Amino acid sequence: MAANTASFRRLPDLDIGEGEWDQPLPLFGEAAGTFANGLQFYVATCSRPADRAALALAVRVGSVLEEETERGVAHIVEHLAFNATEKYQSHQIVQLLEELGLDFGACSNAYTSADETVYELMVPLDKPEVLEKTLDVLAQFATAIRCAPEDLHKERGAVLEEWRMGRSWAGRVQEAHWKLLMQGSKYAERQPIGLESVIKGVPDTLVRAFYQRWYRPENMAVVAVGNFPDVEAVVATLRRHFEVPGPARSTAVPIPRFDLVPHDEPRVEAFTDKEVQQSSVYVSFKHPAPRLCTPADYQAHLCAAMFHNALNQRLFRMSRQTDPPFYSAQVASEPVCKSVEIHAFSASAAEGKTLEALEAVLVELARVRLHGFTEREIRAAAQVQMAENESLFTERDQEYSDSRRAEYVRHFTTGEMVIGPVLEARLAKTLLPRIQAAEVARLADACCLSSNCVIKSTSHRRGVGADELLAVALRVREREAAGAIPPLQQDALPGAVIEGTGAPAPGTIVARRSHARFGASELTLSNGMRITYKVTDHADDQILVTGWAPGGLSEVPRTAFRSAAMAQMLADELGPYGFKPEVLEEMLMGKRVDVATMEGSYWRGFGGEQSPSDLETALQLICRLFTTRVQRVPAELATCLRHAQEQVRAQLRDPSFRFTNTVNQVVYGNCYFYEPFTLRDLYGVDPKLACSHFSDAFCNPAEFHIALTGAIEVEVLEDLAVRYLASIPAVQQPAPRDRSAVTPLPFSFPERPRVLTVRAAMVEPTAQVMLALPVRIALDAACLEETRWLNFCCQLLTTRLTRVLRFQSGKVYAASAFASFGTTAPSEREALRGEVRIGFSCDPVAGNAAQLAELALAEVERLQEEGPSEEEAVALLTLEQRAQETAVQENSYWHDRALTYYKSRLFQGDLDDVHASHEAAREAAPLAARMLGALSALAPSREQPARYWVGLAAAAAVVLAASVGVARMRRL
Repeated sequence: MAANTASFRRLPDLDIGEGEWDQPLPLFGEAAGTFANGLQFYVATCSRPADRAALALAVRVGSVLEEETERGVAHIVEHLAFNATEKYQSHQIVQLLEELGLDFGACSNAYTSADETVYELMVPLDKPEVLEKTLDVLAQFATAIRCAPEDLHKERGAVLEEWRMGRSWAGRVQEAHWKLLMQGSKYAERQPIGLESVIKGVPDTLVRAFYQRWYRPENMAVVAVGNFPDVEAVVATLRRHFEVPGPARSTAVPIPRFDLVPHDEPRVEAFTDKEVQQSSVYVSFKHPAPRLCTPADYQAHLCAAMFHNALNQRLFRMSRQTDPPFYSAQVASEPVCKSVEIHAFSASAAEGKTLEALEAVLVELARVRLHGFTEREIRAAAQVQMAENESLFTERDQEYSDSRRAEYVRHFTTGEMVIGPVLEARLAKTLLPRIQAAEVARLADACCLSSNCVIKSTSHRRGVGADELLAVALRVREREAAGAIPPLQQDALPGAVIEGTGAPAPGTIVARRSHARFGASELTLSNGMRITYKVTDHADDQILVTGWAPGGLSEVPRTAFRSAAMAQMLADELGPYGFKPEVLEEMLMGKRVDVATMEGSYWRGFGGEQSPSDLETALQLICRLFTTRVQRVPAELATCLRHAQEQVRAQLRDPSFRFTNTVNQVVYGNCYFYEPFTLRDLYGVDPKLACSHFSDAFCNPAEFHIALTGAIEVEVLEDLAVRYLASIPAVQQPAPRDRSAVTPLPFSFPERPRVLTVRAAMVEPTAQVMLALPVRIALDAACLEETRWLNFCCQLLTTRLTRVLRFQSGKVYAASAFASFGTTAPSEREALRGEVRIGFSCDPVAGNAAQLAELALAEVERLQEEGPSEEEAVALLTLEQRAQETAVQENSYWHDRALTYYKSRLFQGDLDDVHASHEAAREAAPLAARMLGALSALAPSREQPARYWVGLAAAAAVVLAASVGVARMRRL
């Protein structure tokens, strides 16, 4: 890491001549061009992940090209692509991709926006035929999507369900904002999901005509990024699949461009929706979308990034005031469409303070226009930007192919240049020192209340009107014109580093141990803390750090539970490291350090991702976590509790929260841990008890084990561990807790099957079905295999349910099945108790939730009785193998493995033993038999009637809910 940092700093500056500022930068990559038929191609090498290629077919066709009768057709075409083409029919494409080991989900391999439709595949390269077959699929999408009436009939239900899923309160807020933002442009009425009436009734002839009109070679590009041994061979393969002429079609239609429609005065709207979770205000300033193509463009990009960073830091400090005008506020650039970008300001506020939040944001923006940024703000923003570019350069050989693929797609659709990490690093290193504070502050001029400004508030009840919002904006504009906004007062935030804050005397390393098979080393410190580290070369600028200890909220007496459950939130507000959050934010400026604390039912801990160059700072924070106690500040606690009260009220307005809460209450037998907070609970929170609970949870180093994974320099780590972690004083009280004595939560599944209906009055109708099936796996030598096969079962169930409920019945968009054992305490020694949940949404008006639940349960029963087919077993093993090949190239995989092993009930002191057991479970066979054994745990047998399932379904129309009935499962 030190060598990489030095390499970045030694990079020579670019010599940009006077005439070169507006000249296009070179396109990064090995091969790019245009085939004879007009289709463009881009090929680039990328080593991560190994033996993989990221492919894409990008089409410069989106919803903005639709006519009124076609609204939603671009997205329907995307759906039809995976349904049938001239060569592949009846969802054979989905089956083929799964057999090839591609992790395919319902429409997770494509997207449609206002300006483009993009089909994406990540394919293995170890077998040449896989690349051939997947490119053939993309070529079919380009020229041969079938739009027959039967195909359209199959997809209407899935598209309608996707449309309904977007009709939540968040979707309604987003739609209202989009229409206000794009008013006057065709974009305003062309959201990709389209209209319900078009989805239900558009004829196949119209869909086919849209496809043939716009899916032309000159509107497409194919992208291939991977660790190709021969780029020219890849180009030849692309040519073979994509240069062939498609079917004869009408004369090409030029793609129109819809530019920014300007307006001189602010557009204002006060949006009210009774399900809105947070009162917020949004201020957007529109401007033509820039294209990052030249050195001048890149300097403007750096200026914008510094502007946002400096202003965000100022807004954060404002949110930390006593009785702040908003809970949080931020600004960022957002591309709205191909032709429009916005500087988007947003602030979340307390009920009744929307106008105050709006005024505070606008005043701060005006203050920048009048007085600019302080020298310290500019210096800090430049440090952040330089650190980000240094990190990108350090990991230049570890960028993932799908990330690079997205850059080529963006280049094709918008014209933005693909620069490459080395050139980008040199640009940043050359240009950042030249940027003056006045250049950054000038960005505020683009955020002017007199033109292209949109202001919108959202609330769950009427209170603030559009006239009041506009009056606030005009008042701020008058104050600015009169020069009545003073410059920022220099505050007293320190520029010190954490190191000088009085760390205790260093300790020692008292024991060492090697876990050779897993490839890790373990240290025991003089205060009892243990450290396990694994050195990898997967990412040169990443070290993952996690510390954990047994014992969490299940140990707290019921009378203190609510206060203890609030401890995390209160500590974050007050500062868990002995510094106020705004002070710590200033100290960490330009560093990549993330040490967040957490506490669950059975474990507590801390962790995050660090840059190797900032590991010392991370360990300093951990040291302070253990050696300082959270100090109560009444004013800050009051603000925090007020915010919590509003969150509780918001949950009461959220129908999905009510549904999920009911599911958990029934599945876990009304266990207190899963009961949501009420206002009465909040009023009873004892801040003193909460702060003490948090400090006591992080005081005894002997309870904690810390895992580190990544680009670790061993000598550096050991030195830092001695100086900071081993220096944490050992304590006698509380005595170290042992995981074998962790108190289990008092949860239990119902003794009889239950079918419930959750009723909720909703703004938009929606229906959700959840089936919960209890699972019990004995903690014996075979438990790892049983758990693995159960996960296979859930994957197979997801595939089968998607096929039955979506592709065959056409009634859902997606279905899922997953297993969870999080409720089982680490002290339990007899069995893992958990559940498999099956979930999907469906049409609330049709009243088919009961029928679909029956179909889902019938599929579970069929799988129990027949077991998986040989083809399904092979496909699942192939998929797991492909996923494993990619996962082992990630630090997160090995880090999670270490945490899982140490927390495993099989762990008896030797990490290698648990690792060997897990690897042996991966090798276990035969698959079909093991899966069938795991499936038998899901349902009652005729010999064991005590086993049961729990089914819950919620269907909310405008007023009432539909009830769902299902039958007891059985198996042979």
